Amino acid sequence: MRGMPTFRQMEYFLMAANCGSFRVAAERLHMTQPPLSRQIKELENILGGPLFTRSKAGVQLTKRGIAFYKEVPLLRDQFLEIQKKMDAFSLGEKSNWHIGFTSVLSPNIFNQIRKFLTDKLGSDAVSFTYGYSKKLSDLVSKKKLDLAIIGTPSPIPEFDYKLLHLATERMYVAISKSHILSSKEEISLIDLKNEHLFWFQRNENKEYYDKCEYYFLSRGFNMKRKQDPGDNHILLSLISAGEGFSIVPHSITLNERSNLAYIPLIEKESEELNIKIQMIYRSDIDFTHENLINDIHRAHASINN
Repeated sequence: MRGMPTFRQMEYFLMAANCGSFRVAAERLHMTQPPLSRQIKELENILGGPLFTRSKAGVQLTKRGIAFYKEVPLLRDQFLEIQKKMDAFSLGEKSNWHIGFTSVLSPNIFNQIRKFLTDKLGSDAVSFTYGYSKKLSDLVSKKKLDLAIIGTPSPIPEFDYKLLHLATERMYVAISKSHILSSKEEISLIDLKNEHLFWFQRNENKEYYDKCEYYFLSRGFNMKRKQDPGDNHILLSLISAGEGFSIVPHSITLNERSNLAYIPLIEKESEELNIKIQMIYRSDIDFTHENLINDIHRAHASINN
């Protein structure tokens, strides 16, 4: 047995046949001609004879080549259909996915990733929980969620887990456009020392809270505090009304409002206060589902850029 043609060889063969030239085919495939010629030669060896006649004018199909050319589209379509079924098997082996999504991020990003997953898996095959990172990590540890997108630093219970980094969020100040500082291109917290900061409670995320408070203390940032309402929609409404400001990650800036300005924190302060967006999942997750994890990674990257 001489072996089986590869999908790549069939693609190369079709391109060469359609172009009538190995040189032009190689250019369209973004490769050099020698590797293309080698793949065609291997294909000819597998099929037992020449597929092309070569001349200075280009290449033409032999009778064997014409016969194969008629069969390749069907073979290619069958291969793609098999590949599609295997992808569906990898994702669908588990009938239902339960996925958590941190409320730190914009609902816009959550909605876009939710649409991506429901389009891919079907609306009945995936459910979502939206909440604080601490709660989501706890649900993953108890196997009530399969995976979650969380903001770190964040408290994570003791269990065997893995983290996949998605993004590091630059930090911004959300402030009313009516504020005198709203037109600044960058801002330092020292500029806001006399303003009210909407701030979350320590029990919501003590790791991030302590990190920020230590930095505030070390730099002499002693802003007055107001309790964060715990809902981004309400928070941004209060800020738009001029009742204070908040420190928010980049993704929140996708929530545009007529009287709301987002100003980047100066780089040094942003680096100290930034939030890392990560996917957490149990180490024992079945890696036939790795495609799903990678898909979420790519979806988040494309949305957040």
